[in-house]
Amino acid sequence: MNIQRSKTDWKYGTRVIAAGDTVFREGDLGAEAYIVESGAVEIRKSVAGQADGKVLGNLTAGAVFGEMALVDDRPRMGTAMCTQDTVLRVIPVDVFESKIQQADPFIRAIVRVLVRNARANASTSAETFGE
Repeated sequence: MNIQRSKTDWKYGTRVIAAGDTVFREGDLGAEAYIVESGAVEIRKSVAGQADGKVLGNLTAGAVFGEMALVDDRPRMGTAMCTQDTVLRVIPVDVFESKIQQADPFIRAIVRVLVRNARANASTSAETFGE
């Protein structure tokens, strides 16, 4: 794998993950969110009767993922697997929570509602998809 270090100074750390490796699994507790610096990540959700589950999204440079578990302190709703050699910027939970707490209370409430709705929609979609 020939991935160069970021030209920017990301003080929270980066993680280099090979294609085919998992960042986190559905049901894991979340302690970090991630920004894709380079490469690609696929998010999948388990679906009864389907070995591979359902693809919820394919993420590339600039995409943020893993944030939902930090917003609502619930387990990961999907599995994140790198489909290419990938460099991720790591956002630790304490940094994420500090940024959220600095936001306007209205914005914090909207973020919680969006996360709750995204979880509900993904769950409903997965159930429908599995039938």
